[in-house]
Amino acid sequence: VDVWELGNERNSQTVNPRGNQLPERYAEVNVEIYKALKRGNPNCTVLSQGIARVDNDWMERYLLSEDEPVCDGLAVHPYAGMNTPETDWWPAYMKTMREKLEEIGHGDKSIWITEFGTSYVKDRTTQQQMGVSHIRVFAHSWAGLADYCMFHEYSSYGSSYTDNEHFFGIVD
Repeated sequence: VDVWELGNERNSQTVNPRGNQLPERYAEVNVEIYKALKRGNPNCTVLSQGIARVDNDWMERYLLSEDEPVCDGLAVHPYAGMNTPETDWWPAYMKTMREKLEEIGHGDKSIWITEFGTSYVKDRTTQQQMGVSHIRVFAHSWAGLADYCMFHEYSSYGSSYTDNEHFFGIVD
């Protein structure tokens, strides 16, 4: 395996209902995982956990809490949430992430958007709007906001058009 992502949205209370996992504790564990993965494949890329939204405070505390490397790059999940794709709020946040990485001495870290998307929920967003949003995200990424970019899911699942976790696929 050439690329590893070390978890999923532990900074989010949606994914981690017991509360936000402290970035310092997460980094402490990641140091050992990082070393083990690099022993197995010195050329692999180790990404942080997928950081929900763009959480610069969590990211900074995570990266600066250990004297040893915790990751080679950052995995980010800049979802639109209940916003429509046209809201287009996230490029400004991604820019602040790049700026923060430079500010704290981690400007060499790559940024990987390992999940993004907008749910096409009834009476709010159409699949066509969602498709346009995907093109926009890739274009912003190619313009330098991220080094790598992947969408959340190819095929939709779910049955509730009012559940924000359903219908993220680009095809039915």
